Amino acid sequence: MPKPLLRLLALLLLALPARAQEEVDLSVTCLDLAVVQEPDVDVAKMKDALAKLEAKAKKRLEGVTEPREIVKALNEVLLLDRKVSYISNKYWRDSTLAASVLRGQGNCLSTSTLYAVLGQRLGHPIHAVVIPRHAFARFDDGQTRFNIETTNQGIELPDSYYRSMGGWSDEDAAAFGHGKTLTSREFAAVLHAYAGRHLSSLEKHDAALDQIDEAIRLWPGNEDYPLARLGTLYDGLGKRDEAVAGYERLVKSAASTEVRVRALLGLAGDLQAHDRHEDALDLLRAAFRDAPKSVVPAVLGGMASSYRTLRRFPEALLSQDLALAATFQPEPEDYTLLAIYYKNANLLDDAIRCLKHSVERNPEDWNTRLILAGYLIRAKRDDEGWKMFKTVEKPPIDEQFYETNMAWFYGSVGRKKEFLEHLGKALDLASEPSLLNYIKTEVDFDKFREDAEFKALVEKHRKRLVR
Repeated sequence: MPKPLLRLLALLLLALPARAQEEVDLSVTCLDLAVVQEPDVDVAKMKDALAKLEAKAKKRLEGVTEPREIVKALNEVLLLDRKVSYISNKYWRDSTLAASVLRGQGNCLSTSTLYAVLGQRLGHPIHAVVIPRHAFARFDDGQTRFNIETTNQGIELPDSYYRSMGGWSDEDAAAFGHGKTLTSREFAAVLHAYAGRHLSSLEKHDAALDQIDEAIRLWPGNEDYPLARLGTLYDGLGKRDEAVAGYERLVKSAASTEVRVRALLGLAGDLQAHDRHEDALDLLRAAFRDAPKSVVPAVLGGMASSYRTLRRFPEALLSQDLALAATFQPEPEDYTLLAIYYKNANLLDDAIRCLKHSVERNPEDWNTRLILAGYLIRAKRDDEGWKMFKTVEKPPIDEQFYETNMAWFYGSVGRKKEFLEHLGKALDLASEPSLLNYIKTEVDFDKFREDAEFKALVEKHRKRLVR
């Protein structure tokens, strides 16, 4: 093609409406990411299952034109007929399209992804919407607009319901896209960012950064992804100076209150990692004054962590209790965390009560069962505790977290050999000093403080991690 025509074509492409340029095939995105998140997934089977769902939906939609009737038909095909379950706390795998298509279960992100993918393939204006800690679908053709709660048989819920969940401001909505009808390009960014978080949990931090960078490319105006990038640089790649400088810039320049508060949380986390808890508390108090509703639990949780480290256990318990109270629809792990603070405040019965509630809601959570095993043994219920311990299996993700908690368990029951073995593995995996801070302040490690092997192990890694 002659160069003048190429230039003309380029100008014509630039003149196209923004939405026309930003189309992304969501099914292709999801199939590509399926392999990233589940290397053993059967992609051919997933494609076939998706095609069958599309054909079934197309047949059910024959002659249906009214928007709410279209969604009613899709609800029958995508939710009711397939008896989709909603277990939002069973690790990352319930958040993927594969969960809904292959396993017939999925959380809010998985089922909203299913609606967005099928909506796009069928040519209907059904889009994903994300808000803090939740996702749902929406029919939005520019004239008719209503929400589809995919975790509750597709019922229609008003915007005010979702706003009450997160309590975000208009400026935060602009920064993060809370409550926005997402284009395919924007929702693809959400999926890439989620894949990045999953890869981080697998300690694949360079690959995680690639996914976050792709999210930034797809949705450059979303402030969530630069924050996620800074978190990966700090926690995963050990690039403290770069990450801290980024947080400091955001605190000074970000228009969004949520961005500034989350950047303060990043800075407070750095102070905590370097054992500067009084300074961290000063930052967290400043963050609390401005924190939007959805971020308040994280701020209070940060305060609880510093109070616990300083062994101010009543204040730690109160802060964590308030964090739970401020959380809209708390997850089982929120009760697990509260149990730890009850234990530190010598309220072991309350701690065990919280843990049993958490296990009842999510029996698959190995960490909660491990902590419960330790607390039962501490409460002289040895048989019950060791029986619970035998149910714990190493998870496929979060290896450092697993090794750290196994070290805690063996340390808490006085098994020195296994304690040092798992602690050494956790330290080998660490790339920044927060684990050292945990080791220094964990009350259940007090019995080993003067042990020569323990001191040598920690000092060996201190030289590498503290800069």
